[in-house]
Amino acid sequence: GDLGPDERLELLAHHYGHSGNRAKQRAYLRLAGDRAAARFAADTARMHYRRLLALLEPAERPPIFLALGQVLALKGSWAEAEALYRELLALAAQQQDHLLIARAWYELSNIMSNHGRHEAALDYTAEAEIHCKDRDRRLWVQILIRRGWTLSYCGRIREALGVAERAVVLSAATADQRLITQTLRLEGYMNTLLGTYDKAMEAFRRALAIVQRLGLREDEARFFNVMGEAERQRGDAAAAAELYRSALAIGRELHHPERLTMYLSNMGGALVDLGLFHEARELLEEALQLAESTTWYGIAETERFLAEARAGLGDRAGAYAAALSSL
Repeated sequence: GDLGPDERLELLAHHYGHSGNRAKQRAYLRLAGDRAAARFAADTARMHYRRLLALLEPAERPPIFLALGQVLALKGSWAEAEALYRELLALAAQQQDHLLIARAWYELSNIMSNHGRHEAALDYTAEAEIHCKDRDRRLWVQILIRRGWTLSYCGRIREALGVAERAVVLSAATADQRLITQTLRLEGYMNTLLGTYDKAMEAFRRALAIVQRLGLREDEARFFNVMGEAERQRGDAAAAAELYRSALAIGRELHHPERLTMYLSNMGGALVDLGLFHEARELLEEALQLAESTTWYGIAETERFLAEARAGLGDRAGAYAAALSSL
C-alpha cells in the first residue's frame, strides 16, 4: 500500500519477468521501460528494454530499438547506441522498410555528429533522405535539420542556410508546429553566423510566437537565448542582456541544470559587456557551481567571462585564477 506507481510497475515487471506468461512479460516490461525512460532512469529503462527485445520476434523489435536508442543517447553510451542502430538498419533492409532504413541512418548521423565525424554524418543524412523523400514529410524535415546543423559544423554556412530554408518550406505542410520552430531556429542561427541579423531575428520571433502560443516554456527560454546571442553578435549588449534575462527567468523556473548553467553564463557575459561587473560575477560564479553537476560544454567561456568580471572589479588574483581555468 505504501508503494508509488513507479515501484508498483517495477514490481509487476519483475514478477511477470519470472513467470511463464509471455504476454504479461512483454506488456509490463514495455510499460516499465517507458516509465523509467520518462523519468530519465536510463539504466533501469535499458535493462527493461533489453529483456523485452529478447522476447520479441524480429518484426516486432523496431519500436523498442528506437526507444532503447534514445535511452542510450541519454546515457552517452554512443558505441552501444551505434551498434543498436546498425542492427536496426540490417533488420529494416531485410524487411525492405524504407522509412525504417531512413530512421536508422538518421539516428546514426546524430551519433556521428556527436562524435565530431561530420563528413560521415553528412553521408548518412544523404542515405536517410534517399529512403525517406516523399514518403514521410516529417522525418524528411528532421533529416534536413540534422543535415543543416552538420553542414554548419563543417563551416559550410551558406549551404546550411539553403537547407534550412528548404526545411522551413517543407515543414509548413506537416502542421507540426514544434517542428516548424526547429526549422526556424536553424534558419535563424545560420543567418546569425552570416551576419544577417534582421533575418535571424525575424525567424526567431516567428518561432518564439509559436512556442508561446503552445505554452512550451523550455522552448521559449531557448529562443530568448538564441535571440540574445544574435543581438550580442550584432553588438547590442543591452538588447542581448534583456533577452538573456527572459531566458534566465524561465530557466530558474524549470531548473534544467545544463540549460540553466548556459543561461547564467550568457547573462553574465552580457553584463560584463555592459560593465555591470558585480551582478555578472554573482551569476557566473553560480553558473560554475551548477556546472559541476552537468557535462556542459561551455565551461571555458564561463571562466573567461568571470575573469573579465573580476578584473573589472579590481580583483587581479581572482581574474588570473579564472583565466587559468579557462585555458
